[in-house]
Amino acid sequence: MNQLNLLADLENALHQLWLQLDSNGLCLRGIAQLDISDEKRLPPFLKQQLQATTDVATVTVVVVGHLGSRIWPSFSTSPEASANLPHPLDAWSQRIGRAVALRFPAPYGAVPVFPSDGPPYAPFLTWSQQAFALDTSPLGLQLDPVAGLWHAYRFALLIANLPEPALQYLKAKQLEATGLIEDDLLA
Repeated sequence: MNQLNLLADLENALHQLWLQLDSNGLCLRGIAQLDISDEKRLPPFLKQQLQATTDVATVTVVVVGHLGSRIWPSFSTSPEASANLPHPLDAWSQRIGRAVALRFPAPYGAVPVFPSDGPPYAPFLTWSQQAFALDTSPLGLQLDPVAGLWHAYRFALLIANLPEPALQYLKAKQLEATGLIEDDLLA
């Protein structure tokens, strides 16, 4: 596959990511670039998962979550919500996260990671602190500047070797989503 086709496939995957997240009340909560050798932000068990899919030079972490109650219309009508599962919201998040990751072309090696997977657990709080501005309460809880405690992380995508234009697209979509959601929360 030539470079132009690969970039077109990646652009399509990013667009589908945006559509699928938005249709489920989810949004990009943060984007962080990681050094492949930083074991605090990229523990060895996650590095191994990525390296199993492709040669890795850089890793982009795309943290996905929700603000306010935007996920409830989608989740409450999902098969997971009506099944007798021990953790239906986690199962719903895993289904969506895995489906989104499958859309990425192979050279980028998108690996879905979930806060409920573990031990060992992925460093979601560390990623979120690097990816976007949050306040921390005296109890150590992360506070969104607009939503306060009404936010959550549902999954992250670890994407290997994401080109700069794709990274800029994601950052623009994150800002767009944050603005739209802020309007909803403040209305």
